[in-house]
Amino acid sequence: MAELQAKFAAGEINEADFAEGMQELRDQAIGYAGDLEDLKDQVVEVYQNALDLAAEEVENFTEKMQDSADMMDTYISLTQLMGRGTNYRELEKFYETQYKANLANLET
Repeated sequence: MAELQAKFAAGEINEADFAEGMQELRDQAIGYAGDLEDLKDQVVEVYQNALDLAAEEVENFTEKMQDSADMMDTYISLTQLMGRGTNYRELEKFYETQYKANLANLET
């Protein structure tokens, strides 16, 4: 812009050329503003994706912790059952069923 003004002031360009140059500079500035808006949208998308991934990881961790808590509850129940003189074959079936279910939950 300074160059354009200097040429106009020196009489190197006429008023029409000056106005045309200013129009081109305005159009270029509008183009840059649009590019900045696109960049802002891309940055927002990247941050949103990162937040979504973090939320998913937290959710997965929470589920795994819940599965672990459920497994601990199962072991506590088994320990309590073992102390009551229960049928050990039934206890073994119960243990295997719970173990397989909890293992399957942890693998997913």
